Amino acid sequence: MGRRADNNTRQRLRMAYIISVASIAMVLFVLGLIGLVMISSGEISDYVKENLKLQIGLSMNATDEDAEDLRAQLQLQPYVKEAHLITPDDALEEFKSTWDEDPIEVLGFNPLGYTIELSLQAEYATLDSIRHIEAVIMQDYGDHIRGISKDENLIHEVNTNARKIQLILMAVCFVLSLIMIALINNTIRLAIYAKRFTIKTMQLVGATAHFIRRPFLISGFVQGLIAGILAIIALWIMIFFVSNRFLGGVTFTEPGMIGLLMGGIILAGLFISFISTYFAVHKFLNVRVEELY
Repeated sequence: MGRRADNNTRQRLRMAYIISVASIAMVLFVLGLIGLVMISSGEISDYVKENLKLQIGLSMNATDEDAEDLRAQLQLQPYVKEAHLITPDDALEEFKSTWDEDPIEVLGFNPLGYTIELSLQAEYATLDSIRHIEAVIMQDYGDHIRGISKDENLIHEVNTNARKIQLILMAVCFVLSLIMIALINNTIRLAIYAKRFTIKTMQLVGATAHFIRRPFLISGFVQGLIAGILAIIALWIMIFFVSNRFLGGVTFTEPGMIGLLMGGIILAGLFISFISTYFAVHKFLNVRVEELY
């Protein structure tokens, strides 16, 4: 009978441990999702900004060599992500596909010249920066350029909305993160609460606070580590599934940032579990016996 009771106790403790680890892992997974959303929002914002185009129309007397030389020079500028050359023939084909008309049939010649389409680095894709870049380009290459065009309203809207969305996301993610941390803390406190009599018994027989805390802190540390690893595995599976199922294998988050996020999840699991365990044990070390009931 005694052996069966011991086995039942061990099974209950093992199940409680598994439930505790699973609960922490689930919360860390949600924290990972929050971090992924924050990282991806910045990457998506940069992606949108880098797709804002600056059209540079070259002089009508520009040759193939002139156009390619200017494109190569612009490509070397720190504010340029990509400089793409559109030839008169390319421009003509695009015009015909858009308007279903052929200017050559009307005018007898191709009125479209060379155009260089600039995609800027995300940090330069603001209206003030673009105006400054436009002035610099005209100053340095004005003799070869007949004009620069841009959609100012679109540029303004993209930057304004990107800032608003990121601020809202930051606020939401901050609140959710606090909730998730509180959930981990409560999970660990409940697990320690179930062992409050063990803690007090050890204290009453003369064990020091350090001696009592040590096994609980080690257990909390291991719990955080296992939960962090499980959360990372679940997050990797989700990223792989979403990327391949909905994005065709494309991800808006750089591998390096994902690696930092995974490391952050592990550290968060270790730190939160360790700190929560420490204070939960500390609480029961300082309560009177009658307060345990």
